[in-house]
Amino acid sequence: MKQVFKSGLPFAACAMALVFSCAKGPVAVGEGSGTGVGNGVVLGKVIYSDSTPVINALVRLRTQNYLADTSGRVSTKRDSVFATVVTDARGNFHIDSVDTQMAYSIEVNDERTSAQATLYLNSFLKNDTMKLETRVVKPVKKISGGITINKLPVNAYVRIYGLEKVGKTDSTGQFIITDLPEGKCEDGECSYRLLITSMRTDGSVVSVEKKLEIESEGDTMDIELEGTGPDTDD
Repeated sequence: MKQVFKSGLPFAACAMALVFSCAKGPVAVGEGSGTGVGNGVVLGKVIYSDSTPVINALVRLRTQNYLADTSGRVSTKRDSVFATVVTDARGNFHIDSVDTQMAYSIEVNDERTSAQATLYLNSFLKNDTMKLETRVVKPVKKISGGITINKLPVNAYVRIYGLEKVGKTDSTGQFIITDLPEGKCEDGECSYRLLITSMRTDGSVVSVEKKLEIESEGDTMDIELEGTGPDTDD
């Protein structure tokens, strides 16, 4: 299935510099405690389809507006809005010292198979404990596609809000993002927010945000973004 995002280039100029590399750094894991100033606690459990626990799964808590570094390095930051922990022998995880005023993306990846994951999008409600539903991990998805302007390939990064996922276009304008966790899909579709950033010919950076919907039964989504010109503001 393919979605084509057509745009009159409603790109908003952004005063930021991009580093064109894809190196990955180390991942820090913890036991659920942290040095943040928040008083919220997140509790969850992940299992396989046969109800056995997912042990040592990597759990990343990020704000829903978080964007990964374009270098591809995974954040090791730990405070009231960022955390990385692992599940225990029963598939349980907890994250404390969390800011209760924020909305979060909680990504759980099965490190044993590297092919199953799940994604929670939640906020704290009436108290300081966010108790998540027990979730069955499912096969990961991937998105791929092309980004062109005036039918020419664009050098760009594609990032997904709330996740440590980055795709970079190649010389033909094609990109791919793998290991995409499936969240709680509705009406047969899973939704994600993307931010696509590219470089103008004058060296400035432009960006556009798009909503992507992937069929819950599929494993790949092809997308295309078309614009009218890299040096046009309207």
